[in-house]
Amino acid sequence: CGFAGHGKNKNMEKLREYDDTVLSLPECKVYRPTQEEFSDPMAYIQSIKDDARECGICKIIPPEGWNPPFMIEENGRILQEVLQLSPG
Repeated sequence: CGFAGHGKNKNMEKLREYDDTVLSLPECKVYRPTQEEFSDPMAYIQSIKDDARECGICKIIPPEGWNPPFMIEENGRILQEVLQLSPG
């Protein structure tokens, strides 16, 4: 229509629908491994994969003081390892 505020109510309605959807999502599982459990992070992830797979996503909070290895190739590329726990 050309005047300021046109569509504002529609946008607010969409925002409320989005908020309702987000708020209705179940929380993901949160894991807090000990220093000993997390001494080998990949082994720890493998140990929780069946439990974590139930939600499709999880959050791992490393133990306080944990420092991940920093790996850079000679060409300056940062190495990353992605572990996919479920197909898709």
